[in-house]
Amino acid sequence: MSTSKGKEKANLARMKKVMEEIEKTTDDFDLVKELHELLTMSYPSSLKWHIIVFKNEIDKSLWYL
Repeated sequence: MSTSKGKEKANLARMKKVMEEIEKTTDDFDLVKELHELLTMSYPSSLKWHIIVFKNEIDKSLWYL
């Protein structure tokens, strides 16, 4: 169980880092792809709603690109 929580925490930390990298670069296709993959991973129920809203915002932003 703790391994799963550690993995979730690492995924969230990586997600934050990827978002910061996306803000700093114009060549972000690979970063956006990685962020999308991170968003499809499983997270605890307490984060599900936040992940869904966040994913919808990213999808909406990508559509405009």
